[in-house]
Amino acid sequence: MRTRLMTYQKLTLMLLLLTMGCESANSMDEGVADSTEVEKSTQPEVIQSPSDSFDPMYRPVIVIMKNLPGGASSSVKFNPMHRSPNKTVKYGLSSGSELPQGGSKVTCQYLRTDQQGDHYRFERTFLHDQSTQKMVTKEVVYTGKELVIFQDEAQRISMQPAEDESE
Repeated sequence: MRTRLMTYQKLTLMLLLLTMGCESANSMDEGVADSTEVEKSTQPEVIQSPSDSFDPMYRPVIVIMKNLPGGASSSVKFNPMHRSPNKTVKYGLSSGSELPQGGSKVTCQYLRTDQQGDHYRFERTFLHDQSTQKMVTKEVVYTGKELVIFQDEAQRISMQPAEDESE
């Protein structure tokens, strides 16, 4: 009986060692798998930013520069396009050189589109005295309705939807 007990104990011990050996081998394999997953999750993901994934929502548009009160006006109509990495597209117009305080030049650049709307940067340069030219920059979100960009006693610069001639 003692031999049977020793055999039983030996078998139990071997089974226990075998089981522990397998568990530690499994746990090592799991540890390797976990570290591989961690490495994958810490690698930077390539995510397209909103500026890369959305087209301009509102196009074509028209920017109107009107001399006040009731004076001449000029405008530029364009279809905003995505910027390419090596190219910046600016649209411009000028008006008001006949005004006593001089006129101004405006450039417009499409930046990006997100859930709020189409983002633009406007730059207005006053043309009256070349030695002290003043430039004002303003970023706006365009939502398809008339939007006044700049307005003073001499001029009003606005953006609004333009008729699409392709329809």
